Amino acid sequence: MMLFGLLPQAQAAPPVLYGHITRQCEGPSDTVSDATTCTRHCGFRGTWNSITEVTGSTVEGIVVGEQVTSQVRFAKLANDVTVAVWAQTGWSNNCSVLNLLNGQQAQVVRENEGLAENAGCREVSFDEYTRTGHDEMLVFSKVRMYVGESFAGCYTTRSFLHRVRPDGNLSVCHDPLAQQN
Repeated sequence: MMLFGLLPQAQAAPPVLYGHITRQCEGPSDTVSDATTCTRHCGFRGTWNSITEVTGSTVEGIVVGEQVTSQVRFAKLANDVTVAVWAQTGWSNNCSVLNLLNGQQAQVVRENEGLAENAGCREVSFDEYTRTGHDEMLVFSKVRMYVGESFAGCYTTRSFLHRVRPDGNLSVCHDPLAQQN
């Protein structure tokens, strides 16, 4: 008896698509607010200063070793979703949903539009966050850049984030090397 000959041919599984939600932030009056109640995203919430360094590039004009400073705020929306809101000169300020992998690691896919001298550029960034301390994070990013509708290339970055206290000052840095001496 040949049952297998009667079964329809196995078809390849459809591709699984992963995406993100992005929305333009309106500023301080927006519905984004820092949470006082702690959920699983709690360790990421707050405002962080960032120093980013380009570690690799195929994009003309983006040079390995180039550094830029920016700020990111992780905030809770009304539906308990945590978003990352990046503020960097020359780029739009978009909110992207934080995908928490565990208590110390998260991922964000974000898209930013160029402003002023960056007008006509668009970047899609795939960011991997790792908390290295209570007030410190390390972020590795892979960025695809587009000029108009054309793909311009990719570059990679490494960012060091340090939490900003409510009074606007940086939290105290803990240098693990200093403790060994």
